[in-house]
Parts: sequence; structure tokens; C-alpha cells
Amino acid sequence: MATRGIVAKATKNGWEGRYCHWDNYPERMTYALGALVARDGVDKVIQTLITDTASWSQIEPLAKSGTPNLYEDKALVEGYGYAHTDIALDDDGALFTHKDTELAWCAYLYIIHETHLEVRRIEHDEKGNDVTIFEKSYPWENIAIVVTV
Repeated sequence: MATRGIVAKATKNGWEGRYCHWDNYPERMTYALGALVARDGVDKVIQTLITDTASWSQIEPLAKSGTPNLYEDKALVEGYGYAHTDIALDDDGALFTHKDTELAWCAYLYIIHETHLEVRRIEHDEKGNDVTIFEKSYPWENIAIVVTV
């Protein structure tokens, strides 16, 4: 079963981000995102994960061509993971924001800030809307690990 998540960037008024299907539990994703930021910097990570890609099957810093993977039907973005190919970048459902009340059955939200990663849990409120609940904030230097592709 998938642990769904949203990887987002901080905006002036909240956040906006992209869906990711597999392996989005905090014990993995904080370090996966930390590794990407340590290797490529915040701006490039935001550009690749959010600006240039509509949706993700899995974010994986070690993804590279020529290695076996479970996502062969997805588009490899070397060093970042496997993108969905069945949704367009400009599709109305591709970009989630802090204004949305339906967050695609996701369990976690990861908001990329310049200095840190904010982790939020997603739950349903009494009206059935999805709401995000602050879990933890990690300065990049605390979760940065060096990986090479």
C-alpha cells in the first residue's frame, strides 16, 4: 500500500506542490529531500520536483538509468525519481495548494523552505475536509546527506 504525499514549496501566502504516490513516510522523505537539497540546492530541487514535473510515482535521489526499478512505465528523472506520464503539467488537478480541501488521500505534506523542511500530517476534519497539522521542522543542515547518482 502506498504512503501518499505532497511535496510543496513555500509561497507568500501558504504553499503549492505536487503529488507523490510511493514511500512518503517522514522517516524516508525527510532524508530523501535533505539529500536532494544538499546535492543540488533548494532552487534546483523546487524547479525539478514542483515547477517542471506534474506528479511523481516516487521521489528517489539515487534513481539512475540502467538500474532495475519498479517504475519502468514511468519517466525517469535521473537523480530525482520517477514521474507520472499520464498528467500534464498544466492540468487543473496537478497542482495542490494550501486552499485545497481535498488532498488526494495523502498522508503527509512536505513544504520546502529556503532554510528548512516543514513536515505536516494530513487528516480529515469533522466536515470531511483534508487539513494539515504541523509535525516538525528540520533545518536542511540536520537532514542533509550526500548521495551521488
